[in-house]
Amino acid sequence: MEDRLATYGRRNKSISNPLTVIITVGICLGCWSLGYLDSTGLPLEPGANATPIWRSICLLLADKDMIAYVSGCGLLFFISFLVQRGSFLLLILKGRTLLPFLFYLLLNSTNAVFFPIQSTSFALLFLLAAIFELFNSYQKLVNIGRIFNATMFIAIGSLFWVYLLWFIPLFWFGLYKFKLLNVRSFYASFLGAFTTYWFVLAWCVWKHDYSLLLIPLRSLADIDLIFLNETIQVGKLIPFCIIMFILIAVVVFNKIENTLRARHYLSFLLVFSIYSFLLIFLYGQDIANILSIFYVPTSVLIAYLFSNKRGFISYLIYYGMLLVLVILFVLRLWNIL
Repeated sequence: MEDRLATYGRRNKSISNPLTVIITVGICLGCWSLGYLDSTGLPLEPGANATPIWRSICLLLADKDMIAYVSGCGLLFFISFLVQRGSFLLLILKGRTLLPFLFYLLLNSTNAVFFPIQSTSFALLFLLAAIFELFNSYQKLVNIGRIFNATMFIAIGSLFWVYLLWFIPLFWFGLYKFKLLNVRSFYASFLGAFTTYWFVLAWCVWKHDYSLLLIPLRSLADIDLIFLNETIQVGKLIPFCIIMFILIAVVVFNKIENTLRARHYLSFLLVFSIYSFLLIFLYGQDIANILSIFYVPTSVLIAYLFSNKRGFISYLIYYGMLLVLVILFVLRLWNIL
């Protein structure tokens, strides 16, 4: 029996082998299909704290259920690809692996609160661009233009999901972590966000309509502590389970990662995950969007935990987690949990 397991581990050098990719993608597409048949998340509602741009998108997709689901699923696959591509280009993970793509796709597809499309489906494109600029600034040892671009991207993304502005302090922490924080870099980061909203202000003055500024500001002030006004649900406990995977990953990479740059990247992603996790407690009414952000660093950290792991146990853990997530998805779809 041990010889068979060893042979199986040698043949399948990575968990992200073609068979696993096909099974995972197939299950994710199946979840989206079940969500569509059950009309989960329909009709598409922007929410009380939605920005004017997101309200316009929801109005555009009203009564277009199929387009909303196809758009949401397509954006999720594209964002998963960006998470994967960024991890590869920045050499965060060792070797070639599709695990960041698989984990981000799986975590989002098995949580029905994301269906059919969220404002973070658009905002995340700009946040990922900002993180990529930050990490590239570290490689280039300070590039003021990239720092300006990063906060500008965050500010543009906040026009779709205003809480993205909370990640500017996280960006400043990244500058400090990568030893890039100084007067010039801080000023460039401030100017990037300021420039974006200066153009927004000019647009509001021209249109004589300040809702594009006033509504997001009111939304930022609308704090809703998650566990003070409602019963704890199983779906809201999932992040607690995922944070345990992250803590395990921290122990692992602190022991075996020898590259200073990789350690800095991974430690920043750890702080990123904890920071976004804490936002769930501040804005419980927008938990779906915050979880979508939270899963970005989480996917990379869990992928690091599983990267270059061989043997039957690794496959057992991965497929066991996949099975648990699918069961939770079905139970929540049937309103059992």
